[in-house]
Amino acid sequence: MNVKDDKNRKFNTLELIDSDSIPSHLIKNHIYKWNGYEESSSFYSIPAYLEKNSTKLKSKYLNFINNLGETRINEKTINDHLSLENGYNLWWMSLVAEKSPFKSPKIFDCLRLLALEEIIISKDIKKVILHSSSKILAEAVKILCDNLDIGFSWNPILLEKKSKRKKISTLQDIYNLLPVQTKNFISYFRRLCSLWLLKKQNKTSWSSGESSLIIFSYFDIIEKSFLDKNRFRSGYWGSINRVMHDIGKKLNWVQIFSPNPIISSPNIGLSVIKKFNENKNENGFHAFLEGYLSFSCVKRACLNYLKIIFSTWHWKEKYISQAFQPKGSSVSLWPFLKNDWSSSIRGLNIFQNFLLIELFDKIMTDIPKQKKGLYLLENQNWERALVHAWRRHGHGQLIGVVTTPIRYWDLRYFDNLSNSDELSNSTKSKLKLRPDFIALNGPSSLKFYLDDGYPSDELLSVEALRYENFSNETLQVKVVKNKVENYKSTGNVYNVLILGQILYPQTNDALTCLEQAISNMKENINITLKPHPNCPISITNYPNLKLKQTNESLEKILPKFDLVVVAGSSTSALDAYILGLEVIVFLDKSDFNYSPLRGFDDVMFVTNPKEMSRILGLKLKSKDNVSARKKIIDHFFWLDKRLIRWHQFLKN
Repeated sequence: MNVKDDKNRKFNTLELIDSDSIPSHLIKNHIYKWNGYEESSSFYSIPAYLEKNSTKLKSKYLNFINNLGETRINEKTINDHLSLENGYNLWWMSLVAEKSPFKSPKIFDCLRLLALEEIIISKDIKKVILHSSSKILAEAVKILCDNLDIGFSWNPILLEKKSKRKKISTLQDIYNLLPVQTKNFISYFRRLCSLWLLKKQNKTSWSSGESSLIIFSYFDIIEKSFLDKNRFRSGYWGSINRVMHDIGKKLNWVQIFSPNPIISSPNIGLSVIKKFNENKNENGFHAFLEGYLSFSCVKRACLNYLKIIFSTWHWKEKYISQAFQPKGSSVSLWPFLKNDWSSSIRGLNIFQNFLLIELFDKIMTDIPKQKKGLYLLENQNWERALVHAWRRHGHGQLIGVVTTPIRYWDLRYFDNLSNSDELSNSTKSKLKLRPDFIALNGPSSLKFYLDDGYPSDELLSVEALRYENFSNETLQVKVVKNKVENYKSTGNVYNVLILGQILYPQTNDALTCLEQAISNMKENINITLKPHPNCPISITNYPNLKLKQTNESLEKILPKFDLVVVAGSSTSALDAYILGLEVIVFLDKSDFNYSPLRGFDDVMFVTNPKEMSRILGLKLKSKDNVSARKKIIDHFFWLDKRLIRWHQFLKN
């Protein structure tokens, strides 16, 4: 090989780095980082490419999911194999089909791999050298290179040496050696045992008749100021009780128990709903979904689970994996999604779905006929079971309510119907599981649904119950005023609030990043953490931050702070931004930008301590024009203190 050929070979080699640092000896052409959004003159970023080409790559992944259910195994599609005789559909309840980035974190890897394929083709790459400790990533990139007929080599320089196997001496040691799926089942059945206490609830006082309405929701964001007075107000549903009272309707609630700092155990949950039910006229009647657990329900779920195991035992990975290559692509998504597939077909996910089917069948038989029902719409597996059970048992109109602004990368809300020339039978079966109407709380979410191809005559416009206090301009004025007064009264000490998210790793990373960042700062900063209700955090793990912790509502605490640092996907970033606070969003370098403020020029996104320290210093002294943000409210939400849209919708 002559010198010229060697230079060309180097130029057509792509070095893929799966670490924070870039080894100095690498060829300087075509260096791409698998993690992180920052780029420089010496390297590029796969996530940054994904963001720049998001529309095309997102559409490609959604089409792949829509078509996957049409894969044939023994002359039947996956969708048909998983359609039960009673009409329930296990495929569209599966982890793979749900597309939840919070349950299936490898979705980001799938999109990055599709981005990598485009880069390789557009730059005429002849070889990829991967520097990574991940065997899964190495497998996926090797398959891509083999399919493109280009070279591949893996430099596992970051692989840690396996530690010597410890002597097994305790039950915990034995548990740690168990397969992940087995441990998941053990944890789940332990949780079921704790939830068995909810069977003691009152299930006989449902409101009935033409004036009754039922809501299905989570029992986790309960406003404490109301709870202290034995009154019910949900952070999801705001003043819905008042609306129902105004129009003379009686309200039933089916709550899904979710432990949180205020209601941390089933025993406390039982005590709370008992008090709520004593004032049924004001609070509505409440019951837990898990209160319908029984040995017969669990037994039937177990038998159905064993049947599905028996009927799919011959499905060979060799043939299934071929279905995970998107149409027109050389990528195989199997290495990233095979664990989700396993859980969806033979693991905990499909057992949970059988049990959800049993519970919703039981509760729909028990409650009096309901003319209208609402539920918290997030396109999760339990919602598919609810929709089918509701119709199967002859109840009336069913409306899914989206209570938060839809985020671009939250794939649960997207089906790419507008870009599908002809719907597959699998997709048609999914559309049967949608509610009669979807209630949206603002122009932004409505546009997402319309652009995705959802029928406009099935979409309703309602006020944002979760954000109804934003219609109070005095709250914004209070935030701005306090920002000035706080700084003067505390002797040049800044007050910073950290808002956690539902996933612990991302919240932990944000706190760790901030801890490292402030070590180099001269400003005096008081830091308070407000964790997500479903993600408790021990503040003692971050001694250098000297954290305080609060669980009060954002409406009460935001005026006390100068700046807010938000962990990744939390929609509470929007609360702080609209009310006029400076906002910094910590992005997980190996995840999507889920923030509702994605694309806002005056919101800073950081991924490392150096960036955090620099931006924090700038933002603390910023005098941003808060009044300009008031227009943002109209972009996201329909607001009216009178809740006229809700009154009209529920009346009619």
